[in-house]
Amino acid sequence: MKIFCSDMTIFDRAEGDSYHQLRRVFLRAAQGQHEILLTDVDHLLKSDFFTQATAPMDRMEWQELVRRTALATDVKDPTIDPVTPPKRLHAFLARKPVPIDSFRRFSLTPRDAGDWAEQSLEILLENDRDWRLLEAAARAMARPLVEDAYLRRWLTSRGCGGSEIVNRIKARGYNERLFVFIDSDKGGLQNEISTTAKNIEEKCGEEPSPKKLSTKKPSTKKPPIPCRITRKREVENYIPRTTLEATINAQPKRLRRLRQAGRKSLLEAFVEWSRLSDVDKDYDDLKARFGERLTEAALDNLKDPAMCPAGDLIALAGEELKEVLDLVEEHL
Repeated sequence: MKIFCSDMTIFDRAEGDSYHQLRRVFLRAAQGQHEILLTDVDHLLKSDFFTQATAPMDRMEWQELVRRTALATDVKDPTIDPVTPPKRLHAFLARKPVPIDSFRRFSLTPRDAGDWAEQSLEILLENDRDWRLLEAAARAMARPLVEDAYLRRWLTSRGCGGSEIVNRIKARGYNERLFVFIDSDKGGLQNEISTTAKNIEEKCGEEPSPKKLSTKKPSTKKPPIPCRITRKREVENYIPRTTLEATINAQPKRLRRLRQAGRKSLLEAFVEWSRLSDVDKDYDDLKARFGERLTEAALDNLKDPAMCPAGDLIALAGEELKEVLDLVEEHL
């Protein structure tokens, strides 16, 4: 995420462990996790922090980093005023807390900036397996930012039950970085999302209106949590037909034809499911139809390009999953 700083005095006088915190911010920026935007690069390079509190090797790297970032911003849009906060999500770094708004999502000070910068963006899911869908979508849509962030642990996933997600949201700390992706549990196109999904969405909170925020007193309101609810019933409904069929065919022949108590065989269930309309497939209960073991295996196979061709996943739900990944990238 972008970290915007217009209060350059924070680099001139150390208070407590503020220089230690600021060093941690620059280290994360150098690794590529965040991007530092300064209103006066020259001020930083002459500051007490930069000349006295940084190692010589870091100093050279960070000088290049802040100059390159400033140049890239200018080249991208020369009309942007360097002292104006960016019109996109960012963290605002200043000596004292400031109100948050639609773009200024986090308020940082030299006393907590390093703690914030080292956090991962934690995606809360109802089940651990649900991450497999977003992971497969990132691969299919060539989103290296999401894939790299997950490998580096800058992006983490955590499977919780619905009630645990609510408790996690209630207990979150100020400036904690969370993202929610949950099932709608809708039984049909015209049905409403489940009570659990509604409750979670409500707890995530709406974006605060800048007009309602006082500029006289810094807001202690916790930033809203981005929340996305599946349009289909569950993550299992995003499994492409090719993946589901390949998963069934990979089962031993005996299991494919075996009828379990109260349930058709996998092959019979697949034929019946294939006859459903596309809309009905979106809201069918696949776990009830095929069993949890088979659907778990199919979700696992989303990561295998041979079992889940990128084009099939994109054709099935590319527009929706692109929106979710866009939002994840915005909050990284």
